[in-house]
Amino acid sequence: MHTNAATKPSPAVATVRRLSFAGLTVAAAFTAGCHDAPTAPLTPEKPSLAVATDRNWLVNSLADPGDGVCANNECTLREAIAAAQAGDRITFKSNLSGTIGLTADQLVVEKSLTIEGPGADVLTLSGQGASRVFRLGNYVDSIIVVVSGLTISGGMTFNNGGGIEVTPAARLVLRSSLVVGNSANDAGGGIYSYGTLTVVGSTIASNEAGEGGGIAAPDGRLTVIRTTISGNVSNQPGGGGGVFADCETAWCEPSTIRSSTITRNEASNLGGGLANSANEISLSNTIIAGNESNLATEADCSGAAKFTSLGYNLSTAGTGCELTAATDANVTLAAQVFTDVLYPVRMNNGGRLPTHALIERGLAVDAGFCPGENGDQRGFPRPYDDVRVPNALDGCDIGAFEWNPPQTKGNGPKP
Repeated sequence: MHTNAATKPSPAVATVRRLSFAGLTVAAAFTAGCHDAPTAPLTPEKPSLAVATDRNWLVNSLADPGDGVCANNECTLREAIAAAQAGDRITFKSNLSGTIGLTADQLVVEKSLTIEGPGADVLTLSGQGASRVFRLGNYVDSIIVVVSGLTISGGMTFNNGGGIEVTPAARLVLRSSLVVGNSANDAGGGIYSYGTLTVVGSTIASNEAGEGGGIAAPDGRLTVIRTTISGNVSNQPGGGGGVFADCETAWCEPSTIRSSTITRNEASNLGGGLANSANEISLSNTIIAGNESNLATEADCSGAAKFTSLGYNLSTAGTGCELTAATDANVTLAAQVFTDVLYPVRMNNGGRLPTHALIERGLAVDAGFCPGENGDQRGFPRPYDDVRVPNALDGCDIGAFEWNPPQTKGNGPKP
């Protein structure tokens, strides 16, 4: 808590306790040794922590690290993470926007928490090129961390996971977030997951690593849904500019990529879009096209022998994905991807995250199948049936983006 130097109590004087009154848990501050101390030592003062009785912690400062106390006058994200108990929720003050630049190393989360940001276009967590942004888990305990509505940027590490590292036994659910501009010398420029990783409605873009520029999942426990993976780079032989999926243990689980767009990623060797080593990956309603590699025959994919196509995917013939289901589409030439499928520039197309818009009446429009989905990555209605285009099945588009008439783009829901 920030106070004037002349009046700030010493750490030995001020303590914080949780009391239970009639089954209601509250956080209360007690003071001892001061001239105005309460006569009854157990009489609670007004709670000073930025926490409500419903276990919600409110971050109200862009500072880092803070003074170590999550208080009403200042509660940093680092302080809220330290103060919260397993199962608690961390949110942000409604008018808080900008960048939280980390100055005290990475944020470490070793308990199950929900961190709910105000929107990736509102708040950024930055490692400032000096540290990873998040490390989730302690390599032993089973925890679940849900992160949404944030931009994770500027993370850097000399090993794995420039933006986020998910340790064994930990699970990350990432929603409606942007992971951009992070780097790792080894693997996982954006995210490195040795635990379980689920990415929904997010954009993983412009990250760089030796393997898995966007995402590296060496244990294979990876699920990607309605997500754009674009502009990531791998610069070592292992490859996987967009995604590197591997299987290094006996308990690997199959990976799933559904209704996503993987494009414009680059690899120095294998799998510009997706490199797969000994892991089963199922693909459905997904675009993997327009990626690059030094080996043209693996520009989009590497390790296709372990792919299972559930249909309604789109790639380029001869670029390694070998999508052969009856409902899969293969563009003949790589040059057609950005003239007949989607636009090459990643930008805001009506949502809160950058995406690649589909070309009107292009090869991906109404060519997909997305049972159970009622919105695309941006939250716009899906499926939208363009009556000028024949439907493959339910009128859904392939990929993370659902084409809608231009006049509706400004009126869609937030993701």
